[in-house]
Amino acid sequence: MDQTQITPMQPGFRALLSRMTRIALRTSLTLAVVAGAVVAVQYGSSELARRAEAAPSPDPAPAIPVSAKPLALEDGYDVARAFIGQVEAQRSVNVSFELPGLLAEILVDEGENVAKGQLLARQDTALLEAERNRLLASREATVAQLTFADQTVARNEELRARGFAPQAGLDEALARRDELLGRIAEIEAGLSNVDIRIGKSRLKAPFD
Repeated sequence: MDQTQITPMQPGFRALLSRMTRIALRTSLTLAVVAGAVVAVQYGSSELARRAEAAPSPDPAPAIPVSAKPLALEDGYDVARAFIGQVEAQRSVNVSFELPGLLAEILVDEGENVAKGQLLARQDTALLEAERNRLLASREATVAQLTFADQTVARNEELRARGFAPQAGLDEALARRDELLGRIAEIEAGLSNVDIRIGKSRLKAPFD
């Protein structure tokens, strides 16, 4: 087989040589640009450092006074909060007089705090007081009559024992005394009724 040799004067050799030359030039240009950039960066850094050293230092900031407090440990803290709601009574009751009558005085206003048993209002008790006074006077008179009746019974018993008085006189004296005792009991019942009505004329708070 024949071997083909490339000589410098052949066209293929010239093209290869031209291409290698272009690559060499391009590489040299790239290296020159990189070297210039490195030199420029180093120069710029040195220049910036020199200018920074040459510039005067700024004055220090003035000291700011502060106050110090000792630290106190707390178990908790309070936070104020506001809520919207409706306040309702824990207990409520309608109170009124048990017996009809003329209202004389209201001693509290709506919304006030009251204690159990506190007087809230009262009715006019003038007629009841008058009735009570009448019954008291009647009882005193009846007691006086009863005293006389006891004395009469004692005299009739003495006379009957001595035989100077009939049995009928003693029986009449005993009946009169029993009548007065019954009347006093009736008056006492009337007084108790009046006192109850006077008590019911005072309206009191059932609870705090």
